Amino acid sequence: MNEKVYINLVGGTGTSDLLKISSESTHSDEHIAVSFRAIRSVIANAKARSVLANPKYFVVPLTASAMRSIIAPKTVVRETVVDGNDEKTKNVLCIGTQMLGQPLSEEDRMKWEDSAGSRKEAYVEDFKNRLSSSLMELAPLKMEMRMRIHFGHIAFQRFPPNYAASKYSVEEFTELLGHHMAKLEIDKA
Repeated sequence: MNEKVYINLVGGTGTSDLLKISSESTHSDEHIAVSFRAIRSVIANAKARSVLANPKYFVVPLTASAMRSIIAPKTVVRETVVDGNDEKTKNVLCIGTQMLGQPLSEEDRMKWEDSAGSRKEAYVEDFKNRLSSSLMELAPLKMEMRMRIHFGHIAFQRFPPNYAASKYSVEEFTELLGHHMAKLEIDKA
């Protein structure tokens, strides 16, 4: 098809901008419809290309016997910052995690074991939903897609002070992993 379709932006005073679409062809409706499909395809392709790898971190629930009340970093890397005459220590990196505090009571242990299955099911369902929605967004590319899974220790580069001070519960830690302000990576070493 080599027919031309013209699209003009018509601006009015006090009204919204309008698009005027026309064709000089005798089959203008067909040519305009083909043009719309091509425009939609280009827009969908551009949106798909703009989708970047967006990591999602899943915390595998611990067994009831290993569970503790507090989760903390294994290693906190600090550096000294000099501000005028003041010398301050700044936490710059938290590597790995460890469980601290008392073991769960017998009652809490039973509750933890009872809810472990539903937590795992929720993670699987969340994973399925994220994977399928991402694939739908990338479908217009009609190219090869790859998924990467990294195993390793979590290394936080941006985190709240309470985490470095070992004052986080497991629930707070799980929320921290999904927080937009937290900056972390997987340390494979």
